Amino acid sequence: MKIYQQVLLALLPLGLTPLIFQFIVYGYIDFGAGEKDMAMIVPWIVWSLFFLITGLVLIYRRWRPQKWLVAALFAATVGLLMIGVLAHLTGILGLS
Repeated sequence: MKIYQQVLLALLPLGLTPLIFQFIVYGYIDFGAGEKDMAMIVPWIVWSLFFLITGLVLIYRRWRPQKWLVAALFAATVGLLMIGVLAHLTGILGLS
C-alpha cells in the first residue's frame, strides 16, 4: 500500500465526521437523548484526532499498514478512555 493511500486511510475517520454529524442531526442515527445526541460528535472527533496523529507517526516510521492500523485503533481508544476517566475524576463532567 502506497504512503498516500495510508495517509488517506488515517484521515478517513476525521473525514467522515461531517457525514456522521448530518446523520445525527437528521435522525438517521439516534442515541435516544434528543438534542443531546449532537454532543456525541465530540468523542468521535477526539478519537479521530488521536487515530490520525498516531497513524501519521507510525506511517512516518514505516510501519506496515496492518500493524499501524491496530496500534492506532488501540491508542485512539485508550486515549479517549483516559480523557473520559480524567474528566470524571476532576469533576468536569458534573457526575460526582
